[in-house]
Amino acid sequence: MGVDGDRLITSTHPNYALIHPNGQSREHSRVTTDSNPGLGGGLELGGDVSPPPLPFQYVLVLGKLYKIHPIFIDAVVDLLLQSNPVHTPRNPNENENELYIVFIAEGISTWNQNIIDQLTDRLAGHTQILNLNLNTTRSILYIQHILTYIRFVNYHDYVTILTSATVVLDTYPYGGCLTTHDALSNGIPMVTYPLEHVRGRYTLGLYTQMQHVDLIASNPSHYVALVLELYTNHTFYKNQQMKIKMKYRTMIRNRGVAREWLQFLIKSWKSINYM
Repeated sequence: MGVDGDRLITSTHPNYALIHPNGQSREHSRVTTDSNPGLGGGLELGGDVSPPPLPFQYVLVLGKLYKIHPIFIDAVVDLLLQSNPVHTPRNPNENENELYIVFIAEGISTWNQNIIDQLTDRLAGHTQILNLNLNTTRSILYIQHILTYIRFVNYHDYVTILTSATVVLDTYPYGGCLTTHDALSNGIPMVTYPLEHVRGRYTLGLYTQMQHVDLIASNPSHYVALVLELYTNHTFYKNQQMKIKMKYRTMIRNRGVAREWLQFLIKSWKSINYM
């Protein structure tokens, strides 16, 4: 474990990630272009091949892929279309404002492919693409280009990927819990859109405890706007990063919360033993 007690995720293999049989971290999985993709699934995960380097900065989705809901896919598509122009892909370091979205890959390859398939379908029917009036071939090429901004990485590299991320996306309507602590304890800004059910409001609860409401979105458009603001406005990003580091540290050292839990446990123990 690391020496920084405020950071929950500092070990080589956190509880979130499965341990590879040989006990070593595997290289990042690679997303490669199919030779004849069609609109049903333009990309597929490669095997143990040399992966392309991760971009200079990127947005990270920490949640397990089975939690990814179609309405969250819509937000990912909006982020891709609003931030990345139509051109031949360049070196990612040439334009820091080009937005790459990184997912933690699952061991079940069909789950990874399902994300690509959903993105492909959404892009194919998106108004912004339809309005370009492209023929079928050009539409396919355009969608392939947009999907080059999606990367999958092996979750044995969880710590490195997390600590190098610019922004973490809280998935919705099924939101983060441990992953929220992972992001905030490392000072990585996390944008959240809390809906009405508890399953997507844990990050809201933490931000409320921290008295930090800047990154709580009120609707999907606001969610996308906050992510883009963090990604493109360095001053806003550094300000949020500083506040999160300070406020998270203060929150987890709240003795009042510890006392409340202690009182609850004592009361529960007494109620059981005096029945």
